[in-house]
Amino acid sequence: MSENEGTARSVDASEAAELRDEMRARANMYAFFSKVFLREFDDEELARLGSSDAVPPLNERMADGSRRLARAVQVGGIDYRTRLAVEYARIFLSAGISEGTAAVPFESVYTSEDHLVMQDARDDVVALYRRHGLDVEPRLHTPEDHLGFEMEFLSTLAARSAEALSAGDDAAFAELARVQLGFLEGHVLNWIGDLAEDVEECAKDDFYPALMQIVIGYAELDVQNLRCLLE
Repeated sequence: MSENEGTARSVDASEAAELRDEMRARANMYAFFSKVFLREFDDEELARLGSSDAVPPLNERMADGSRRLARAVQVGGIDYRTRLAVEYARIFLSAGISEGTAAVPFESVYTSEDHLVMQDARDDVVALYRRHGLDVEPRLHTPEDHLGFEMEFLSTLAARSAEALSAGDDAAFAELARVQLGFLEGHVLNWIGDLAEDVEECAKDDFYPALMQIVIGYAELDVQNLRCLLE
């Protein structure tokens, strides 16, 4: 895992408050991304995603993904939520696909030589989760390097970053920033581009390809921002 050796610069009270709000916004965004890959959306959530401003267009990739997502929801029609459940199963669970490309959302599949689950990437993230007092619930029976869990981990650390700023703990904030930067570079952006290509190939609807664009765009921007914080 890549880690940055920098230390976050000291900030005054007003800047700390602004940073705290930013960390909370990051926590919410990564929680949303976690839901994308782990749970179904309800009708109310889908309706919100049909709005052109549902996802902030923070960079060109996110803006394009947001427009694409809104169009997909707007033309989805009756029973779109049910059809998305089928779409999710086909893309991420290979349901109904006997051969060809599958978009399996586990880091190990994309980073191991034999493209198998439960490889080194899984062991690495388990160790990192536990270092921060976190575990994936065993009852879920899902390998811990699932993209949804990785997004949840980032959401948790972003929330802790906000707490560190509230407490005036600059050292804790800097350490959390380093961990998040290393995780994004070493356990997220190193493979989700390939996953996005497979999602694009498997999908029959723009919903999940658009969300992959948004996730990648946000993660790339987040890396830039975290690097700036640690300069």
